[in-house]
Amino acid sequence: MKGLMLKDFYAIKDALLIPLILMVVIGIVLSVVSSPWLLIVIAGTSFGMMAVMSIQSDKTAQWDKFCATLPVSRIQSASSKYGLYVLLSLFGILVATVICIIASMILSSFELSAVYVNVSFALILAFLPASVNIPSSFLLDGEKVLPE
Repeated sequence: MKGLMLKDFYAIKDALLIPLILMVVIGIVLSVVSSPWLLIVIAGTSFGMMAVMSIQSDKTAQWDKFCATLPVSRIQSASSKYGLYVLLSLFGILVATVICIIASMILSSFELSAVYVNVSFALILAFLPASVNIPSSFLLDGEKVLPE
């Protein structure tokens, strides 16, 4: 499973730079406009969605046909997507929490209770979509059009 997660990570590692830059910019804007703590929820969800996008790229590259020749079960393949989703979501939440703590210290509005509340809220909102997005990405094809 580690190899499957590395495959997906190498496929999306170049695309991780854009969300990181956006997260810093959004964090600065949110710090000025409203609460910087909203960034934690946004980051956890947006980084996790990159794992869901890897499912679609695997379908386009017909990875399932190649994976059938490997000593990897379908359960391991799906589990690696969940594992990647968890790791990317946690990474986004961690980086966003650091940015929010720095921003709140600069604005002199740091409260430890705000960190606990917003991180726990971000964990719930980051992992809840995975329970729907990942299975539906495996079952439904994004390229198919609904019948008219």
